[in-house]
Amino acid sequence: MLERLYVCPSCFKYAKELVAWRGHVRLCERRGHVPGTKIYVHPRGRRKVLVAHDGCRAPGAKRRRGDAGLRYVEEMVQDQGEWSIWEVDGEKDGLFCQNLSLFAKLFLDNKSVFFDVTGFKYFLLVYTSPAAPGPEQAPPAPHEAQQQQQQQAPPPRRPPPQITGFFSKEKMSWDNNNLACILVFPPWQRKGLGALLMGASYEMSRREGIMGGPEKPISDLGKRGYRRFWSGEIARWLLALEVGGGAAAAETVVDVDDVSRGTWISPDDCLAVLRDMGVAEEAGLGPAPQ
Repeated sequence: MLERLYVCPSCFKYAKELVAWRGHVRLCERRGHVPGTKIYVHPRGRRKVLVAHDGCRAPGAKRRRGDAGLRYVEEMVQDQGEWSIWEVDGEKDGLFCQNLSLFAKLFLDNKSVFFDVTGFKYFLLVYTSPAAPGPEQAPPAPHEAQQQQQQQAPPPRRPPPQITGFFSKEKMSWDNNNLACILVFPPWQRKGLGALLMGASYEMSRREGIMGGPEKPISDLGKRGYRRFWSGEIARWLLALEVGGGAAAAETVVDVDDVSRGTWISPDDCLAVLRDMGVAEEAGLGPAPQ
């Protein structure tokens, strides 16, 4: 059993020896290049993330099961770089998708597709850091200023893009699955990026007009992530409903199909989340919802 495996961050080819890995990374044909087509750019802004903190519990801290003494505190972060999603066809970039699937197997026990990737599309979550500003220099002398005006300064060098996670999707799913496998690489976890990928998969389903969900059965880790995502989507939809005012106003009732059509989450998943939230009631054979 290997103690350490070296993986190229650009093409995900692997090596057992550090020297061979360095030689490949230096000459990798995909260095600084993301395969596929860019289909989405996430707007920059501030967002909340859960950050792990040791020691005493801070105000507003949340504890997660299995994290021992760690506490998680909500913090606001400002995105400085660019987050984008790239679509890669498993048939056109087969070797890249195979290597990516093998790399994902290191973190996903239930990952089963390694080599037959022609029937899948892969959607990469890519982060591109902002260009680093050049070093500050003292103002030039008058006779040097004219020479510098004639010589245009080169633009700042932009760091290479980083693949931080992905999800895969069958090109033709008889069960209307909008996601087969999802992974955010460990250094980028706990930043809300999994929800970004889940949201992208549901937006694709919405535009295709196909009601679907993730491939089942879902792993325990994936189930927790989806429950958080579904709960947030359903809660936002419920809070946005227009409810008539006044004491004499009739009670507003929605059924599972209404929630499903509003959020594009399958009825079975909606019902499970509504029961977890404690807001589901058995309707029986009563009157139609108003």
